[in-house]
Amino acid sequence: MRYGSYLIGVGNDESITNVVMVRADSPVMKVKGFNKQYPEVYGSPDDVKGKTILCTTVSSGHYAMSNWLKVLGLKDKDVVIKNMDQAQAVAAFESGVGDAVALWAPHLYNGLNKGWKIAADVKMCGAALPIILIGDKAYCDKNPEMVAKFLRMYFRGINAIKKEGEKLLPEYKRFYKDWAGMEMSDDMAKKDLLMHPVFTYQEQLKLFDSSKGVSTVESWQQGILDFFTEQGRFKPEEKEKVMKTKYVNDKFLKMVKQPIP
Repeated sequence: MRYGSYLIGVGNDESITNVVMVRADSPVMKVKGFNKQYPEVYGSPDDVKGKTILCTTVSSGHYAMSNWLKVLGLKDKDVVIKNMDQAQAVAAFESGVGDAVALWAPHLYNGLNKGWKIAADVKMCGAALPIILIGDKAYCDKNPEMVAKFLRMYFRGINAIKKEGEKLLPEYKRFYKDWAGMEMSDDMAKKDLLMHPVFTYQEQLKLFDSSKGVSTVESWQQGILDFFTEQGRFKPEEKEKVMKTKYVNDKFLKMVKQPIP
């Protein structure tokens, strides 16, 4: 909205790596499918209302938490939210603070290793959380062929991930150490690869297809936009402006030279 950008592709799906976790003995885990539309979600309004949730506010973890509450017929105001960064939240929850914690990868793996249970993730709650590729509008409009070449190279990487799978673990661990300064075990790296699904070229064409109405990518973005507006990061009029802007653009995807090795 502010910089005239295009959404030109999808990186991966973060929907199952942004979660709400509880301790194994939590009463939340005794009720599954309270809302019949979301049969995999744990918890009930009686077990959650008024409880304390550790959460990095206005984040992807917060998005997971808010969607979980909506499934149970609750809102953010119905619980006590303690704002903490991810490492703080893990340490505090382990020490007994709070009734639930909102985490994303790789911190959620620490929670799993400690025996904590996933009450819900974004996907279970019927929402989505994609990483997206953004292109500067002026550059893309002036250099469409170069943008298409970039995407073709990108999809070569996607194809390699799909084909090589666990063979990429050494490279993946090296990347995580260089990028995040984190030493990952083979098990953690494997989980991270498996829990971040990527989309092939043909799959992305379908995600961007708006021939029958709103595309899947547009609907995903709508849910995220609604969340940030509810959190006060966007004004309602800004939200309306974004909704009227044709920033989701599959023009460059369609220009990608085929086949992709």
